[in-house]
Amino acid sequence: MRFARLLVLTSIVIMVIILAGCSKVSSEISLNNTVEVNKNIEPKEAGPHQPVLQKEPYHFAYINNEGRVVLLSSACKQIIPTEGKVIDFSWSSTGERIALIVEKEKGSTRELAVYHIRKEKLERVPQYSDPFLSNVMWAPRGPYILLDFGTAGAGRSFTVVKAGLWDKVLTQDYSYQVCWAPDGEYVAYGFPVEINPPLPLEDGNSSSLAIISVKDSTYKILVEGNARFLYFPKWWLSNNTIIYQKLTVDGSEEPSLFQLDMTNDTQMSLDELPYPYNRKLVINKVPRNLVECFVDYSWSPDQKDIAFWVNKGGHYQIYSLNWETGQISFLDNGFLGKWVPRVPSSKN
Repeated sequence: MRFARLLVLTSIVIMVIILAGCSKVSSEISLNNTVEVNKNIEPKEAGPHQPVLQKEPYHFAYINNEGRVVLLSSACKQIIPTEGKVIDFSWSSTGERIALIVEKEKGSTRELAVYHIRKEKLERVPQYSDPFLSNVMWAPRGPYILLDFGTAGAGRSFTVVKAGLWDKVLTQDYSYQVCWAPDGEYVAYGFPVEINPPLPLEDGNSSSLAIISVKDSTYKILVEGNARFLYFPKWWLSNNTIIYQKLTVDGSEEPSLFQLDMTNDTQMSLDELPYPYNRKLVINKVPRNLVECFVDYSWSPDQKDIAFWVNKGGHYQIYSLNWETGQISFLDNGFLGKWVPRVPSSKN
């Protein structure tokens, strides 16, 4: 009997330690169910003083209205401690690290940082800092991180670095948009094309659809831009297909979308986007009272749930939406919700 009591007491102590590292969430959260979080829960800040016993993998993150990234699991939520507001962030492909762009003070230089989730450690990377550092994109596979510099559509540049060693792999000027290939070995981008006389655009250039290799910096033009048309990527799909946009320089035609199959070098016009990329289909599921303040959305990896956020007079709120049932739940005050690409194994 004494042994049984001792066993029960030991089990209780272990459970208390495991749950000590973060704030408890009142109801279960999973990728397959709608998310419902107690609004009164205050998330703890992660830090070295807390036990590193990662309980259950985080599967979602967002920026709260104070400019901090909040990590969410089915058992808790936790704030990443940063000295300043987070401008953008991106999960690593394994869900074990998060790259962040941090602005210490408004208008000051922005800096790259990486948060190691299991170690609960924030690693600053000051060699990559710039006032115009605006976006960060971890490759869908592999160790590469893309840093986007610039504020306007044209006249931007991106740099690809290797996480850990922090070597600069390549730097490339680009126009309008950039996206990763699913294998993390190529980047699609708008390639600036010099036109004479210059076009009536910000930098005077046109834009071609192009891809570039991360390993050796070789590039290839897929669709040539000219004095009348601009081309740049929107999404790179898993079947070696790129969806790209076509714009007229003088605005005489509506923007149009095309699908380029690089396997057999064929392309076709798209009248309607596939549903994961179709903003109109998502907005049709949003309650009417939230449509006017709708900002953006992101899909869960299994494409069963959506996180979307709204801006109510400068105050952001984030919700979850189950695509099949249409059920909507308030998640928290915040924006820029991003799902972990895949939930890491607790054994890793």
